[in-house]
Amino acid sequence: MDETGVTALYLATYNDHAGIARLLLEEGVDVNAQGDGGFSALHSATERERSRVIPLPLEYGATVNFQGSHNMTALFNAAKRGAESNAQLLLDAGADANAKSVFGATALHSTAWSGRIGMVRLLLDAVADVEAVAEPFNGH
Repeated sequence: MDETGVTALYLATYNDHAGIARLLLEEGVDVNAQGDGGFSALHSATERERSRVIPLPLEYGATVNFQGSHNMTALFNAAKRGAESNAQLLLDAGADANAKSVFGATALHSTAWSGRIGMVRLLLDAVADVEAVAEPFNGH
């Protein structure tokens, strides 16, 4: 981890460097280590709508419902970006479609905010709570 709290695994997954991420995971790095802002490698893998690297943290035991900064999960990130294939991978791994941020927002709030109709359908199929209420919403 560097002085800003960013791990090498976080950077590798954020930048979709699957080979580097796999090498680090094979060397035994903590797949659930918190990096930048309290987020894990699984969170960083969803930051850039990448699906190539997302399976790696899951393969190495990442906590799919790990809540990072503001209690947001990786599914929340995927939903905000409209990355349906990423979200499907997370849901297949057991992601909770109704996990709430500290503001009471869910992945459904996030995707509704960003206007991603395909993602809304995916979350509804995953039994997202359409009645969940969040605080006044600013995308987080």
